[in-house]
Amino acid sequence: MKKKILMAGMLLCTAVYSKEIGLVEVLEKLKVNNYEIKSQEQEIEIKKLTVKKEFKKLFPGADFEVEKEILNNQQYKDGANVFGPQKVTAGINVYSGGKLVNNYKKVKKDFSKSEIDLILVNQDMEIKAIELYFEILSLNKQKEITLFAKDTLLKQEKRLDILFSNNKMVSKNELLEVKADIMSIDAELLEYADSIRVAKEKLFVLIGEDINSDYTFTEYNEEFLRKSREQLQTDIEKAKKEGNLALKKDLDIEKAELDVKIARAGFLPTIKLNVEYRLDDDIKYGDNHKDWGLEIEASMNVFQWGATLDDIDSKKIALERRELEKNNVLENLTVDIRSKYSKIEQLKKEITIAKERKLLLEESTKIQNIRFTNGMLSSLDYLESIQLLRRAEEKGYVLQKDLILANKEYNNLIR
Repeated sequence: MKKKILMAGMLLCTAVYSKEIGLVEVLEKLKVNNYEIKSQEQEIEIKKLTVKKEFKKLFPGADFEVEKEILNNQQYKDGANVFGPQKVTAGINVYSGGKLVNNYKKVKKDFSKSEIDLILVNQDMEIKAIELYFEILSLNKQKEITLFAKDTLLKQEKRLDILFSNNKMVSKNELLEVKADIMSIDAELLEYADSIRVAKEKLFVLIGEDINSDYTFTEYNEEFLRKSREQLQTDIEKAKKEGNLALKKDLDIEKAELDVKIARAGFLPTIKLNVEYRLDDDIKYGDNHKDWGLEIEASMNVFQWGATLDDIDSKKIALERRELEKNNVLENLTVDIRSKYSKIEQLKKEITIAKERKLLLEESTKIQNIRFTNGMLSSLDYLESIQLLRRAEEKGYVLQKDLILANKEYNNLIR
């Protein structure tokens, strides 16, 4: 019996422990289950198939044509009309002016862009998950403080009720104020419970978990290394050369260059090889004709009222626009990296101050709690001290969240 109880206890502990979840686990689930990430992964698969399709177009293809005609052949008995296919033609594209090759190169660029987009989507979803995670931690902490305040008020209510019932010089007004404050706290607790539920459900949808999942969210206490000014400059140079935003703009420029080449192909000829096999042509030509035929077909647009030149000029302007766009993005990227660096440094200092302030308020609240339970402080003043502590806790989580996001956004910008 004891063994069974022990096993049940161990299973219960395991179940409780398995329901705990930290930020690292949340981000791991996000990468595996998030809809936006999965959707982008499927987009990559589509692009991969498009690359394969365009690659196959580089090889000669065959277009089959069947010619049908009615023949009246006197050699056939009764001069009967003959119906049916008389010729099969296979057209093989030999040269397209470079359009096929450049289109293939373009879809490869699109594929590379989709891979970068997957990284960017991952980054965006991570930021959303982090924001929701710390919102839940903050709400839980504020709810915890509010429950502590309610517990203190209930004890005070009981004390005042006993004193009032025994005519111990306690006014009814003081007792009613405490009762009213308890009711206000009950309303606040309902609001906290609903806000926590909404934030959890949003996070569960984001990471692909059942919205009715019951997880305990653990604190996150990662320390961040202080970045030096020398490292900042190195990171900026790295981001402008190798960062995802820079690479994406490079791909846009390369695609625009290919568009110019494709437009110029309008001046080049296309060459097609036609292989022909005649069926029953002895009806027309007798027994000595050849069944096979081969012809080369070349075509070229000689005059289109300058439309091809207009197309080329249009693609050149688009290329210049892409180059200007890249320069603008890189300048803004430098500003953003510097801004995030300064933000990280500022937040570290603010967190240090916020931690010290919270410790002072916790000590003050303990003193106020003693004074209140001994009738030396009004419920209004006591709840004001509770409110200050709640705001300090909330500020602490906001700063911690902002620091993590600033650090992540900084790293996202440089890679």
